[in-house]
Amino acid sequence: MLLGLVGPTALDFAGDVFAARINNHLEKKTSDKVKSVYVEFDAAGGACTVGFKRWSKMELDDKNKVLPAVQGRIIPDGNAFKADALYGSGKVAPVVRKDDSKGFNLNRIAVKTFLKFQ
Repeated sequence: MLLGLVGPTALDFAGDVFAARINNHLEKKTSDKVKSVYVEFDAAGGACTVGFKRWSKMELDDKNKVLPAVQGRIIPDGNAFKADALYGSGKVAPVVRKDDSKGFNLNRIAVKTFLKFQ
């Protein structure tokens, strides 16, 4: 499974394009083929970190929609990122861990594992 950041023509983005393989980590944990993953991008100060978890461990909390701490979505802006307004009322269904006794703790992707495409 290859996790990639959006290419330059899709969003008129002129920055670098990176991807990271996450299947090696996922296949160690289960004998089943992983069909989907939850991926979270966190932007702070023009930098972005990426974390993931098998979707089979996660779920949406549709009954408790909330206003996110950051009122916006993150979009590329040249070689950095910026916030843009959310659609509609701005409320979102948060993603939560199915087993709430375990922390949200996403698997973080180390910067050194990203492959630069352009």
